[in-house]
Amino acid sequence: MNKSQISKLIRIKGQLLMLDKILKFKLNKSISTKFKVKKKSWFYKYHLINRPIMPGVLMEEAMFQSAVCLLKLDNKNILSELLLVESSSKFYSEIAGNNDLKILTDLYKKNKNLYYFRSRILSKDLIKCKSEFILLRKIIN
Repeated sequence: MNKSQISKLIRIKGQLLMLDKILKFKLNKSISTKFKVKKKSWFYKYHLINRPIMPGVLMEEAMFQSAVCLLKLDNKNILSELLLVESSSKFYSEIAGNNDLKILTDLYKKNKNLYYFRSRILSKDLIKCKSEFILLRKIIN
């Protein structure tokens, strides 16, 4: 699935879309996505100007978007809003300049309308950050 298809699926567009491609997925289990960070990415101009790095909150956003893709690929969730209710992230090293990021996200538990995820971002097979988070599914009428 390419960037424009992802945009339609999760209803995020422009600079806040933090995914370029869905590499593979197992419905209701796991998803692998890709995001290419370019040296001229918009956030480098505004975040730590003397030493530009990718903001941690955008790394988290990429992991959250990956999880939302996984849930939206199941047609039962297509008309749902998915809200972040809790998260805990650890950052191991910065992301600066050009980087091909791989986001690996696993759904490890479901309890009613709560979905529990573990996710990590890798660059050149090195873990840059990890997160555990919970998404709440709200049905839209």
